[in-house]
Amino acid sequence: GYLACSMLLYDNQEVLSLIINLLKLDIAKGDEAFQALAMHTIANIGSEQFAENLVPDLLKKLQSPTPAYIKRKAALCILRLYRRCPDVLEMEEQSQWVERMVQLMRERDIGLLTSAAGLIIGFLETTEPAEWAAVIPHVIAVLQDIATGHSFTNRHRYYDVPAPWLQVKLMRILQFFPPRCFDHKDVNHLNGLLNRLLEASEQQGSMFP
Repeated sequence: GYLACSMLLYDNQEVLSLIINLLKLDIAKGDEAFQALAMHTIANIGSEQFAENLVPDLLKKLQSPTPAYIKRKAALCILRLYRRCPDVLEMEEQSQWVERMVQLMRERDIGLLTSAAGLIIGFLETTEPAEWAAVIPHVIAVLQDIATGHSFTNRHRYYDVPAPWLQVKLMRILQFFPPRCFDHKDVNHLNGLLNRLLEASEQQGSMFP
Protein backbone atom coordinates (compact mmCIF):
# COMPACT_ATOMS: atom_id res chain seq x y z
CA GLY A 1 0.00 0.00 0.00
CA TYR A 2 2.73 2.45 0.94
CA LEU A 3 4.66 1.64 -2.22
CA ALA A 4 1.59 2.39 -4.33
CA CYS A 5 1.03 5.67 -2.47
CA SER A 6 4.64 6.70 -3.04
CA MET A 7 4.37 6.04 -6.76
CA LEU A 8 0.85 7.27 -7.52
CA LEU A 9 0.17 10.19 -5.19
CA TYR A 10 1.54 13.72 -5.40
CA ASP A 11 2.01 16.38 -2.78
CA ASN A 12 -0.98 18.46 -3.89
CA GLN A 13 -3.65 15.77 -3.82
CA GLU A 14 -6.46 15.99 -1.27
CA VAL A 15 -6.46 12.23 -0.79
CA LEU A 16 -3.19 12.56 1.16
CA SER A 17 -5.16 13.76 4.16
CA LEU A 18 -6.80 10.34 4.29
CA ILE A 19 -3.55 8.48 4.98
CA ILE A 20 -2.09 10.84 7.59
CA ASN A 21 -3.71 9.01 10.50
CA LEU A 22 -2.46 5.68 9.17
CA LEU A 23 1.06 7.08 8.90
CA LYS A 24 0.86 8.43 12.44
CA LEU A 25 -0.30 5.07 13.74
CA ASP A 26 2.46 3.10 12.02
CA ILE A 27 5.18 5.56 13.08
CA ALA A 28 4.03 5.42 16.70
CA LYS A 29 3.05 1.78 17.17
CA GLY A 30 3.89 -0.21 14.08
CA ASP A 31 6.73 -2.68 13.94
CA GLU A 32 10.04 -1.53 12.51
CA ALA A 33 9.23 -2.65 8.96
CA PHE A 34 6.00 -0.62 8.90
CA GLN A 35 7.74 2.37 10.48
CA ALA A 36 10.37 2.26 7.76
CA LEU A 37 7.77 1.97 4.99
CA ALA A 38 5.74 4.85 6.44
CA MET A 39 8.82 7.07 6.55
CA HIS A 40 9.76 6.16 2.98
CA THR A 41 6.30 7.27 1.89
CA ILE A 42 6.57 10.55 3.81
CA ALA A 43 9.97 11.33 2.32
CA ASN A 44 8.98 10.37 -1.24
CA ILE A 45 5.84 12.51 -1.26
CA GLY A 46 7.03 15.27 1.07
CA SER A 47 3.80 17.28 1.09
CA GLU A 48 3.03 20.34 3.21
CA GLN A 49 0.20 18.37 4.80
CA PHE A 50 2.73 15.81 5.95
CA ALA A 51 5.00 18.54 7.28
CA GLU A 52 2.22 20.16 9.29
CA ASN A 53 0.91 16.92 10.76
CA LEU A 54 3.78 14.44 10.99
CA VAL A 55 6.91 16.31 12.08
CA PRO A 56 6.00 16.02 15.80
CA ASP A 57 5.68 12.24 15.41
CA LEU A 58 9.04 12.04 13.65
CA LEU A 59 10.67 14.11 16.38
CA LYS A 60 9.38 11.66 18.98
CA LYS A 61 11.12 8.88 17.09
CA LEU A 62 14.42 10.74 17.34
CA GLN A 63 14.10 10.82 21.13
CA SER A 64 12.73 7.34 21.69
CA PRO A 65 14.79 4.16 22.30
CA THR A 66 14.43 3.26 18.63
CA PRO A 67 16.96 1.37 16.47
CA ALA A 68 19.46 3.69 14.83
CA TYR A 69 18.27 2.98 11.29
CA ILE A 70 14.74 4.11 12.19
CA LYS A 71 16.12 7.32 13.71
CA ARG A 72 18.18 7.79 10.57
CA LYS A 73 15.05 7.59 8.42
CA ALA A 74 13.23 9.98 10.76
CA ALA A 75 16.04 12.54 10.42
CA LEU A 76 15.96 12.26 6.63
CA CYS A 77 12.17 12.66 6.62
CA ILE A 78 12.39 15.82 8.73
CA LEU A 79 14.98 17.22 6.34
CA ARG A 80 12.75 16.47 3.35
CA LEU A 81 9.72 18.07 5.00
CA TYR A 82 11.73 21.07 6.19
CA ARG A 83 12.90 21.78 2.65
CA ARG A 84 9.29 21.55 1.49
CA CYS A 85 7.89 23.60 4.38
CA PRO A 86 10.47 25.61 6.39
CA ASP A 87 7.75 26.64 8.84
CA VAL A 88 8.19 23.31 10.63
CA LEU A 89 10.92 25.00 12.68
CA GLU A 90 8.21 27.12 14.30
CA MET A 91 6.61 24.01 15.82
CA GLU A 92 9.10 24.17 18.68
CA GLU A 93 11.31 26.72 20.36
CA GLN A 94 14.69 27.25 18.73
CA SER A 95 16.44 26.01 21.88
CA GLN A 96 14.53 22.72 21.66
CA TRP A 97 15.63 22.16 18.08
CA VAL A 98 19.23 22.90 19.01
CA GLU A 99 19.08 20.46 21.92
CA ARG A 100 17.69 17.76 19.64
CA MET A 101 20.57 18.26 17.23
CA VAL A 102 23.07 18.13 20.10
CA GLN A 103 21.56 14.83 21.24
CA LEU A 104 21.82 13.41 17.72
CA MET A 105 25.49 14.35 17.50
CA ARG A 106 26.09 12.33 20.66
CA GLU A 107 24.97 9.14 18.92
CA ARG A 108 27.58 6.57 17.97
CA ASP A 109 25.99 5.01 14.88
CA ILE A 110 27.81 6.26 11.78
CA GLY A 111 24.75 6.19 9.55
CA LEU A 112 22.70 8.14 12.08
CA LEU A 113 25.48 10.68 12.56
CA THR A 114 25.68 11.16 8.79
CA SER A 115 21.92 11.73 8.56
CA ALA A 116 22.00 14.07 11.55
CA ALA A 117 24.83 16.07 9.96
CA GLY A 118 22.77 16.39 6.77
CA LEU A 119 19.78 17.63 8.78
CA ILE A 120 21.91 20.22 10.58
CA ILE A 121 23.32 21.40 7.24
CA GLY A 122 19.76 21.80 5.97
CA PHE A 123 18.92 24.05 8.92
CA LEU A 124 22.15 26.05 8.64
CA GLU A 125 21.55 26.77 4.95
CA THR A 126 18.39 28.77 5.67
CA THR A 127 18.74 30.12 9.23
CA GLU A 128 21.20 32.17 11.26
CA PRO A 129 24.16 29.84 11.93
CA ALA A 130 25.04 31.47 15.26
CA GLU A 131 21.74 30.14 16.66
CA TRP A 132 23.10 26.60 16.27
CA ALA A 133 26.52 27.24 17.79
CA ALA A 134 25.85 24.77 20.61
CA VAL A 135 26.49 21.90 18.19
CA ILE A 136 30.08 23.00 17.50
CA PRO A 137 31.75 21.15 20.42
CA HIS A 138 29.86 17.97 19.54
CA VAL A 139 30.83 18.17 15.87
CA ILE A 140 34.45 18.55 16.95
CA ALA A 141 34.05 15.58 19.32
CA VAL A 142 32.88 13.37 16.44
CA LEU A 143 35.85 14.52 14.35
CA GLN A 144 38.04 13.58 17.31
CA ASP A 145 36.58 10.06 17.28
CA ILE A 146 37.24 9.82 13.55
CA ALA A 147 40.83 11.06 13.92
CA THR A 148 41.58 8.58 16.72
CA GLY A 149 39.70 5.69 15.13
CA HIS A 150 37.28 5.30 18.04
CA SER A 151 33.89 3.75 17.29
CA PHE A 152 34.78 3.11 13.65
CA THR A 153 35.05 -0.38 12.21
CA ASN A 154 36.55 -1.45 8.90
CA ARG A 155 33.17 -1.28 7.18
CA HIS A 156 33.15 2.48 7.80
CA ARG A 157 36.41 2.95 5.92
CA TYR A 158 36.92 3.80 2.27
CA TYR A 159 40.46 3.20 1.04
CA ASP A 160 41.34 3.05 4.73
CA VAL A 161 39.99 6.56 5.35
CA PRO A 162 37.50 6.42 8.26
CA ALA A 163 33.97 7.62 7.41
CA PRO A 164 35.00 10.08 4.67
CA TRP A 165 31.43 11.17 3.86
CA LEU A 166 30.77 11.93 7.51
CA GLN A 167 34.03 13.86 7.71
CA VAL A 168 32.99 16.04 4.75
CA LYS A 169 29.59 16.81 6.27
CA LEU A 170 31.05 17.66 9.66
CA MET A 171 33.56 20.04 8.10
CA ARG A 172 30.82 21.62 6.04
CA ILE A 173 28.81 22.24 9.22
CA LEU A 174 31.77 24.08 10.74
CA GLN A 175 32.14 26.22 7.61
CA PHE A 176 28.79 27.88 8.27
CA PHE A 177 29.84 29.41 11.57
CA PRO A 178 31.59 32.78 11.74
CA PRO A 179 34.85 32.96 13.72
CA ARG A 180 33.12 34.55 16.72
CA CYS A 181 31.27 31.28 17.36
CA PHE A 182 34.54 29.44 18.12
CA ASP A 183 36.48 29.92 21.33
CA HIS A 184 40.29 29.75 21.36
CA LYS A 185 40.29 26.20 22.75
CA ASP A 186 37.98 24.96 19.99
CA VAL A 187 40.14 26.55 17.29
CA ASN A 188 43.35 24.97 18.59
CA HIS A 189 41.68 21.59 19.00
CA LEU A 190 40.13 21.75 15.54
CA ASN A 191 43.40 22.75 13.87
CA GLY A 192 45.13 19.77 15.46
CA LEU A 193 42.38 17.39 14.34
CA LEU A 194 42.37 18.70 10.77
CA ASN A 195 46.13 18.36 10.51
CA ARG A 196 45.88 14.81 11.79
CA LEU A 197 43.12 13.91 9.33
CA LEU A 198 44.96 15.49 6.40
CA GLU A 199 48.17 13.69 7.25
CA ALA A 200 46.32 10.38 7.44
CA SER A 201 44.63 11.03 4.08
CA GLU A 202 47.96 11.92 2.44
CA GLN A 203 49.54 8.75 3.77
CA GLN A 204 46.71 6.66 2.38
CA GLY A 205 46.83 8.54 -0.93
CA SER A 206 50.51 7.65 -1.36
CA MET A 207 49.57 3.98 -0.99
CA PHE A 208 47.02 4.13 -3.84
CA PRO A 209 48.63 5.97 -6.79
